[in-house]
Amino acid sequence: MFTSTRRGRPTARRRAPAVALVAAALAAAVPGVVAARTAPSSAAPSGDPIVIAGLQGEVAEGGPDFVNGMLVAQDEINEAGGIAGRPVEVRVIETGGTPEGAATAYKEAADDSAVLGAFLGASGALAIRAQSETLGLPVITASGNDAIDIPVTKYVFSNSAGREYATSAISYAVNQLGATRIAVIHYGTDFSSQIAEATTTRCEELGCEIVAIEEAAADAPVDALIPQLTNMRNAEPDVYYLEGLNPSVFAAARQLGIEEPIVSEQWLAVPALLDACGADCEGVTFAIHKCNVPELLQETDPLLELCEQYRERFIADTGSWAGFSIYGRDAVYTYAAAIEALVEAGEDLTRDNIAAQMEMFDGSLLTTHGAIETSPESHRLTGTWTEGYIDVIVEITDGAPSLALAPDADPAGSAP
Repeated sequence: MFTSTRRGRPTARRRAPAVALVAAALAAAVPGVVAARTAPSSAAPSGDPIVIAGLQGEVAEGGPDFVNGMLVAQDEINEAGGIAGRPVEVRVIETGGTPEGAATAYKEAADDSAVLGAFLGASGALAIRAQSETLGLPVITASGNDAIDIPVTKYVFSNSAGREYATSAISYAVNQLGATRIAVIHYGTDFSSQIAEATTTRCEELGCEIVAIEEAAADAPVDALIPQLTNMRNAEPDVYYLEGLNPSVFAAARQLGIEEPIVSEQWLAVPALLDACGADCEGVTFAIHKCNVPELLQETDPLLELCEQYRERFIADTGSWAGFSIYGRDAVYTYAAAIEALVEAGEDLTRDNIAAQMEMFDGSLLTTHGAIETSPESHRLTGTWTEGYIDVIVEITDGAPSLALAPDADPAGSAP
């Protein structure tokens, strides 16, 4: 068992080290930080399983990818001896891809007394938040919407960034492309709903202007998007922000002959979306999670070794890489660290205690999203944006899209 030498904030409850089941700490580049990784153990886990519900959405929103990340983490942890010697079990519950379905799946998980926590990596997190105080089941979400965990509510945590997915595109457009006038198009997902406000606020901070904002359907065809992109072009922007969930928007931009730079966001980390966009996305820049592009990371990057090892295991288990799996993986390791801490402190494994313990991470647990620090006032289970993300550009190689470090981008990480 590895502990951190870094000290956390004082709390009334006895603080146990927030550690995962790991083989070794990271290299000296991050002194005292424990990486959430495992090594084989001769002691097989036994006893009643520690059950974590995986609330799985539709394929189009990456649902199976999130859950597959949970399942890989489950296997890694069990191979290393389990959580406090007990096996971890991911129990998958389908949401149907709607907010109502997510709320129903969350209630089903809460009604099962064996379930100690849940993870949702798709739409419906806002609906879950609304019923979390009544159902009392800790839940980690990765919707990308800041309203999920701000303001804090007792049982809800987020292990994704929020508005930074959009604002980093604005930062790159201004700082590296010299943009002063930006036009925006977005859709209606939990994440998308905050794009207009987030990009407008960021532009005010950086001295640029959002000259047009359009909202479209995430499945709108090219013909339906042409009028909206025409409105945006008429506003004479020098950079376009096109939300990447719908590849048709890039095809529409090319059909209109738009030549100004295009920025986007993490949706294009989904291989199916990037492949569907193809040559239409050539030259598009966006911030991507570092585990998607370990070959672009500096040798001193704290996430390099963790990302390489996780990718190798995920591909071995599933046959291909899925970037959104990192959120499910991190969720399971976060629960494991909280539960291990409770066991070491002699605390009962109740849902309330787990939720309380997840407010006590002191920076000694490293996930793929950086070193985690939480408190009763912060339920964000990530490090800084720059720790986890890097700016890339889409290039076309042998007719297929590939990713390279964006021009003039900081190789240490993206600006929020």
